[in-house]
Amino acid sequence: MKNKNVLITGSSKGLGKELAIAFARDGANVVINYYHNESSALETFKEVSKFGTKVEIIKADVGNTEEMANLCKTAIARLGGIDIFIHNAVHAFKSSLSTIDSELWSHAFNINLNPLLIGAQELTPHMKEKQWGRILAITSLGSELAVKNYAAIGVPKAAMEALIRYMAVEFGPYGITSNTISPGTLNTESLRKLNPNFHQRIEAAQSNIPFKRPMEIEDVAKVILTLCSDEMEMINGEIIRVDGGMRIMAQVEGL
Repeated sequence: MKNKNVLITGSSKGLGKELAIAFARDGANVVINYYHNESSALETFKEVSKFGTKVEIIKADVGNTEEMANLCKTAIARLGGIDIFIHNAVHAFKSSLSTIDSELWSHAFNINLNPLLIGAQELTPHMKEKQWGRILAITSLGSELAVKNYAAIGVPKAAMEALIRYMAVEFGPYGITSNTISPGTLNTESLRKLNPNFHQRIEAAQSNIPFKRPMEIEDVAKVILTLCSDEMEMINGEIIRVDGGMRIMAQVEGL
């Protein structure tokens, strides 16, 4: 990944932070994006900078169309172009369909879905010129299964998976692959925010993993890093599930 330039939305903590570290460790230049938590962003910047690559930190509300576009333009100006774009930022909240209001519904799409399209529009000209690029989006279990009170996240993420497929077809001829990563249950701030009993949630999820250890954030980062290699150019338009086999465990009473 040496000399590749990477932009990761929502990369001051959680999975985004781990991705920033993993790419820098592998020789890539990294743009760290944050919105609210400057102290976390600065701490991430400090950790990522240890590997000697170029590291930029840019504050932007990716749910705002203008700020998302400016984030991409600024990243291009500072690094000369972006080769790998990962939409990781998420607005996590619970609500039933009966009670969610139109403003919050729109906000969910503005953060969880729209930055993927805006980022692709702003960043692919450089990728097309180089005839190489990687676009990745982080989705979740709720994009394909109905998780209680999760529709405001699951629905835009399902749309994100569809958008990735269209990107794969449109951008593929230029050497750009587009894929979705669907992790299992991870101990992140988003999960802790959504679930006050997140410890029990994690334990329950991990008990369904056939493999003999719990899944960690690092496991997801390793898969994403691999997908960004030259050897993975035939993986395009896919939903890559990284959950240790959790979803294939059937829950059947009476067995």
